[in-house]
Amino acid sequence: MPARLPDSPTSGPAELAGLAPEHLERLLQHHRRVVQPRQRALWNAYRNPAISSEGRGPASRRLAQTAGLPPRLTDGRSHREIVIENDIAWRINVMVDFLFGRPLGVRSLAGEPALARRIEAALSAVLEASGGMGMLQEAGLLGHVHGWVDVLTESLPDVAAADSTGHDATRQATRQSSPSIPDDLLPDLCAAAVRLRVLDPVQAVPVLGGRAQQPLAMMLMDRAADPATGVAGTLISVRTPEVVQRRFVADGEGSVGRVLSTERLPIPAYRLPIAHIQNVALPGSYAGLGEVEPLLPLQDELNTRLSDRASRVTLQSFKIYLARHVQPLPDSGLRPGMVIHAEHDQAAITPFGGDAHSPSEEAHIAELREAMDKTSGVPALAAGVVNAKIGNLTSENALRITLQGLLSRTARKRLTYGAGLRHALELALAVLHERGLLLTDPSQRRLELLWPDLSPEAITGTTRPAGATPPPAPPTSA
Repeated sequence: MPARLPDSPTSGPAELAGLAPEHLERLLQHHRRVVQPRQRALWNAYRNPAISSEGRGPASRRLAQTAGLPPRLTDGRSHREIVIENDIAWRINVMVDFLFGRPLGVRSLAGEPALARRIEAALSAVLEASGGMGMLQEAGLLGHVHGWVDVLTESLPDVAAADSTGHDATRQATRQSSPSIPDDLLPDLCAAAVRLRVLDPVQAVPVLGGRAQQPLAMMLMDRAADPATGVAGTLISVRTPEVVQRRFVADGEGSVGRVLSTERLPIPAYRLPIAHIQNVALPGSYAGLGEVEPLLPLQDELNTRLSDRASRVTLQSFKIYLARHVQPLPDSGLRPGMVIHAEHDQAAITPFGGDAHSPSEEAHIAELREAMDKTSGVPALAAGVVNAKIGNLTSENALRITLQGLLSRTARKRLTYGAGLRHALELALAVLHERGLLLTDPSQRRLELLWPDLSPEAITGTTRPAGATPPPAPPTSA
């Protein structure tokens, strides 16, 4: 869980909202001991990277999901076959593809049509400069894995440089009046003034106060080198609505390091410029519900059963022959067309072993996969895997029924992710207003996100005949 301020923070510089060095140390230690191990474990369960390698061959690589196997498979004494099938990653990827797989638009709800067009052009440029769909997919992936994600709205330094077209004079004029900026220059100027930055929950430390769900401060930890000595360490940026303070901690140091710089910001018309997004809303908690944690027990059980089956197949895949009252076989063993002579009336060659059929094992593995489908709401069909006939339905209705769970989950997540993205874009409009690039009041910053259609015909690219009645939409949960 994110760290919280002490009940009555009274010490420390006022501009850091009571974050004295001892409070910073306490918050960072809590994040490193409690939050980071859990979030890294969730990320490793999704990515399933190779954490060690011994010997040669694929079986020598120890993957992250091996940690969920029982000791009888990983003690190193049994030499059992280990099979890891990552059923979590493709489900998470499908969820993100359904949520942010196609471009979404932004519509301004400002009353003046001309102002609305300028706002839409400016925000489109800001989104594109911040990474566009890649930034949205990054936010969606981090939110699905960790349960929440924060988006920081950064005001970039004003370093306008004159160019061959003489745009510097135009940028200086923006300080006086926003409507004086030509429409063709406004998107570039806005894109150069503000950025949206996705914060990784592993490296971002939100500081909460009391029972508020919005952070009072944000500490960002990035790997960097000491600008003075070049020693490797961690750069900590402490952000509050009034101050940005940068500290450097060398590797091996347990303290919060020394202060590199403290920048006092102009008093803004908004709170900390952080848009908090919960993957699935969790009342009374800053962290939301992720998609990896509910699947972990089922994934561990599936990997265990697959490893047991691989060991059984390895031991039984080669038949063994018992020869009774038969002359010793040649060194080459049995081969097709070989004739064996024996004079004893009870002579026989009996094969045993081989891969025996195990219906209960196959049924258990199939039930585990079905349980993961139910838990995640992502059937194999959503990833393009068709294992059987869908049914005697039209293709559109069959898709709607089969993907109903995934479509409902996507519609619900559009509420949480949409609210966070609208908040981040409204903060960007506030920054543009303070910079004098696009003058707006709070009532003119209301936005609407235009999500792509999730109907089966839109997914498959088919068109409905003219005059046909569309089928009823699946119910969506709030």
